[in-house]
Amino acid sequence: MRSQLLGLAAFVAAMATAISVGTVELGEPADWRVEAKKLGLKEAQVERLARDKVLMTNQTFRQVFEPYRAVHRTTLHVPVFITTDAVLNAYHALLEESVLWMEVANARRLPGVLRQLSEAISKIDVRCAEGPQLVDNAHGRLRLVLGVALRLLDERSSAAAGADQKAIETEVRRVVRAKERLLPDWLAGGDRLICLDYTASRN
Repeated sequence: MRSQLLGLAAFVAAMATAISVGTVELGEPADWRVEAKKLGLKEAQVERLARDKVLMTNQTFRQVFEPYRAVHRTTLHVPVFITTDAVLNAYHALLEESVLWMEVANARRLPGVLRQLSEAISKIDVRCAEGPQLVDNAHGRLRLVLGVALRLLDERSSAAAGADQKAIETEVRRVVRAKERLLPDWLAGGDRLICLDYTASRN
């Protein structure tokens, strides 16, 4: 909202400045007043713009670049001042779209990667000073996490065999509901985790 208002303000400021300093030939003053009204400015706003050479309005746009496009739909040939927030908005829009396409591409590979990880668990040979119980617990957690991921992908794969199926179904329901913040029983113990925020999975 703020960037949109600033974008419109930048446009009207540039238009008024161009008129006042005479950098662009606009014809008689009545011409720009007519075009300003076509852009949605009311009579009082046009008068204020003529007086102050700058005007802040409450007109909003869905995209930050729309005020600039509005200029080209008029007969006004005024210089357009592109604000830094408009440039930053364009960068973030492109970055967000790039990340989206990257996630879509990686999502196609995800089921296969999860199955490979699940199948590799039984082949992991780890020895530690704390004893085999710690290794078994780590394997159990890994099977559960992978099992939840596979179920959320609608993958009823045998690769999740050996995991606690009841715990997997419970976790899947919690993720889908996306309403709880709690520490599940399978994470209780010596960890420093306070809770899992299932609400983060909301669309």
